[in-house]
Amino acid sequence: MRRLLPFLFLLCACDNNRLSAGPDLDPAPDLTTVPDLRPAGATCKETQACIEGCTSTSKCVPDCIALLSTAAMPYFDALENCAQPACATTSVGGPAPACASPGSQACQDCINQNCASQETACLAH
Repeated sequence: MRRLLPFLFLLCACDNNRLSAGPDLDPAPDLTTVPDLRPAGATCKETQACIEGCTSTSKCVPDCIALLSTAAMPYFDALENCAQPACATTSVGGPAPACASPGSQACQDCINQNCASQETACLAH
């Protein structure tokens, strides 16, 4: 009996409210607002590097652009708006544009020559 006495004392000293299985009064989480758990997205520089690794513009380039972050989009758009007419537009009956293959040296040279300021801004972001 003496051995049980300390345990009985502990049982009596416990707060019964904490041991009860009453209702959970924590508020339910608000499921109408879901946090954005997607990765932050690629920088303009990372997107440009991805595009430079493409051998054609068919599927690879759009996949690279899909990874672009919202913050980097204005810099990429400025570069693309310069490079598209200067380096990627085919003239009727003319040769293939310099950026028919985005990773080619001819494409890089064309962008460096025609869109240097836009490229510099993109690479910084």
